[in-house]
Amino acid sequence: MSDSKNIGPFARIRVPGADDPKNALEVFKTQYENFKSLKKIKRVPKQTEVLIIGGGIIGSFVAYWVKNTSPYLNVTVVEKDSNYSTSSTFWSLGGFRQQFSLSENIKMSLFGADFMKNANEYLKCGNNDRIDLEFNHDGYLFLASKKSAEQLYNNHKIQLAHDAKVRLLNKDEIKEKFKWINTDDIELASFGYQNEGWVDPRKYLLAVRNKASYLGANFVNGKVVGFESDSNDQIWLNNDQNLRTALVI
Repeated sequence: MSDSKNIGPFARIRVPGADDPKNALEVFKTQYENFKSLKKIKRVPKQTEVLIIGGGIIGSFVAYWVKNTSPYLNVTVVEKDSNYSTSSTFWSLGGFRQQFSLSENIKMSLFGADFMKNANEYLKCGNNDRIDLEFNHDGYLFLASKKSAEQLYNNHKIQLAHDAKVRLLNKDEIKEKFKWINTDDIELASFGYQNEGWVDPRKYLLAVRNKASYLGANFVNGKVVGFESDSNDQIWLNNDQNLRTALVI
């Protein structure tokens, strides 16, 4: 196994803001105010070519990619909580990893990590815009007993085949780098020393939504309450308004 000094930034493993709770609270308040100031489009269009239900991180990303690849399409996103005060994205930890057993998941994760590292290039909305997702490469640590060590090793081989930045650690190396872990029942560990960690989920969501809007996607504050499948393909919103669409996502 390679020199343990090259394993990764073990010494920097931390939780953002944990060393200064007051500062973390102020950052959270500022970000929440940014969400409250998001433009709310009260007027629902009469029709749209692509309707996306839900404007969280997934819905906003769908809008981004549709407008990015097919800018001529009319895209409308309906979000019932435009301040994202109850959004799972808003309250998530923002963690991401590449340690999976399926090639498809590993490839998607590596693509996502590259996208986040280059977020300023992909998500800025003008020359003066600056995107900082607070990307932290502090990694995920997976532990295995003797019973599951073989599975962890097999997963590791699949990950390496896709150039994932992961390393296996034996019991002695775990003790050396993670002194607080009781290794009595641990046989093997896998650590992601790069392209794993977390970003600020609120900044990420705000940046993606702003970019999708910048590209021309319309964000509507409302709730979809019904569908009418006929020649008009109508969608009903909670304020008794209807919207014609060709595609619903």
